[in-house]
Amino acid sequence: MQKIKMSLFSPLDMLKFKNIKKNRDKKIKESPSKEVSAVFPINENALLLHPDKQVMIIENIILHKKAKAKSFVLKNKNNKRATIFRAGQYISVLLKIGDSILTRPYSISSSPKLTLEGKIIITIKKNECDDAFASNYILENWKINDEVIISSPCGNLYYENLRDSNNVLAIVGGSSITPILSMAYSIRDAYEDFNLNIIYGSNNEEDILLKENLDKLASECDKIKVKYVIQNKKDNTNDLYEYGFITKEIIEKYAFDNTFSIYLLGPKEMQEYIKNELKNSKYKNVKVRTEMNIAITKPYICDDFPKELIDKTFNITIHQGLDVYNIKASTNEPLLCAIERAGINAPSSCRNGECGFCKSKLISGKIYTPKNNSKLRKADIKFDYFHPCASFPCSDLEIEIPNSYLY
Repeated sequence: MQKIKMSLFSPLDMLKFKNIKKNRDKKIKESPSKEVSAVFPINENALLLHPDKQVMIIENIILHKKAKAKSFVLKNKNNKRATIFRAGQYISVLLKIGDSILTRPYSISSSPKLTLEGKIIITIKKNECDDAFASNYILENWKINDEVIISSPCGNLYYENLRDSNNVLAIVGGSSITPILSMAYSIRDAYEDFNLNIIYGSNNEEDILLKENLDKLASECDKIKVKYVIQNKKDNTNDLYEYGFITKEIIEKYAFDNTFSIYLLGPKEMQEYIKNELKNSKYKNVKVRTEMNIAITKPYICDDFPKELIDKTFNITIHQGLDVYNIKASTNEPLLCAIERAGINAPSSCRNGECGFCKSKLISGKIYTPKNNSKLRKADIKFDYFHPCASFPCSDLEIEIPNSYLY
């Protein structure tokens, strides 16, 4: 056994202990000062990957006349690399329309490789719906050299080989082709490695958005295949197309022979129809992934919404930091719309109750959230949090909303 010699604790030790702080402060003062950087390299890298916002300039506008759409080439204002993204993701655009301050999400339609040049591209199609005023405002007002503020990339619709098959069947309708086009570019540019078959449905031939881009990609890369389905058949039919709805027969005809994953993108009605077709096909057990939850924006179509509240208007007291606002809001639209219309800069991103950017605290009052819209955690529900983008007022409310990250 090893013997350890212990010394007695002396008054001198007590004196040393007492003077530790005094001696330490003396050495600090005697040491030469060295300037410390305010920003650490790891924080700089984090800001490159996940910035709160990106300030972009509209470098070019590409007109897709037949499809009534435009592609906007956005370039980093400071000539830096744009934030890298996963093909299939989207960005939110900050807009000021009259007195309203709002955001709208748009899928990126370009290759991740383009970010090396400081650029991304979003493609927006004219829409006749009443709630499409933001898209139509952009189409009518954005000009080359205009400054645009956008968020960092968001969204979970991207290829992941740990989750997805090496074969992906994309069933797409309308302008929802944009994230799939980005995936096709990513495959061509070797950012991703999987096989992509696209079944793309449109009302008529003129409505096929970005057809030239898709055809060119299919000719350049044998991992990409595209089949167009035209709903309205004309006399001068083209044998290159399928006609009618995207049925289980069409899906079975152009699906892979081996294991595959399905990405389903398009209007809510189309998605519901395709899901029913898949249930009746031999692919009923194939995993289906969608772009995001499509939130209900008109609560009165829900069976459990109190019919006596239709067309009602309520007073809303809003706390945002030290600011307090008083506005009015209708039961007929999501609460976020009323907040934005009042010129309050509230954060939002997906506008479908999924991302959590707009999550707010209900202090008093009652709200209605359709079951399809509810993507809250149990703890959020327990402590009275809700998503204004996917909820509707049912009484006078007092709420607390977060500060915006874009303005």
